[in-house]
Amino acid sequence: IKRKTRTHKETMCYSYLVKGLVLVAIFIVIPRTSGLRCLSCQFARNVTDCFRTEAQCEDGEEQCYLRKVMLPNMQIAFIAGCKSDKVCSFDEHQIGDGKRQIEFSHGHMIDLVMCSECCTAGPNKDGVPCNGYLCGQRPTLNPDYVWCAECDRTDDPTKCSRFVQCPSNEVCSQDLYVSNQQLLYSLGCRRKQICDKTHEAYTDTHGRKRDQGTINICSSCCNTRECNQGVCNLIRQKQIYYSTNTG
Repeated sequence: IKRKTRTHKETMCYSYLVKGLVLVAIFIVIPRTSGLRCLSCQFARNVTDCFRTEAQCEDGEEQCYLRKVMLPNMQIAFIAGCKSDKVCSFDEHQIGDGKRQIEFSHGHMIDLVMCSECCTAGPNKDGVPCNGYLCGQRPTLNPDYVWCAECDRTDDPTKCSRFVQCPSNEVCSQDLYVSNQQLLYSLGCRRKQICDKTHEAYTDTHGRKRDQGTINICSSCCNTRECNQGVCNLIRQKQIYYSTNTG
């Protein structure tokens, strides 16, 4: 069986296609959505646990909310995220008076809704969404953690609406690659050691196939809040070597 090989002309055309897609990624800026940013969690033991993930609400249609509930085993849990304006208005009049209320949510039975509040303010000076302080909560922040966008196979990093808090031995990362002639991004957290190795060997990995039919265009890391939603090549130009003492 003869394996079909690319002609020189086909190879050049493919090379121009990849380069064209990279130029599009560098020079086209698509506006980000402007909805509220809220802590997001389901049945966390405390509000601090909700700091691991953030969600972006629909602009002008949703608010941040926090619910403090009691489970049948008498444990306290917290639910946070985005909620429509109408539901927030309903909850304001129906919930929060301490009455026993049986309901189910995400497979859990709730015995008592102790508090349910909504807010529309932006993050405070520490970058904490407003629902982190609802229902009388005063969470403790970890200054060693960094917030990063987390999305897989998205065509625009600025549209990523999920945010996670990476541990102290990780930083934000962004990979830009071509898959099936489509320019895609993967955003998330990456260990500092891997970022250092990738940065050191970037000239060797640039343009290398990641998987079958996938070509890596750019890999970058950064260590400021949501920094991995920028242009990959510009992030990489500012990339530094991170301390790897934390393992």
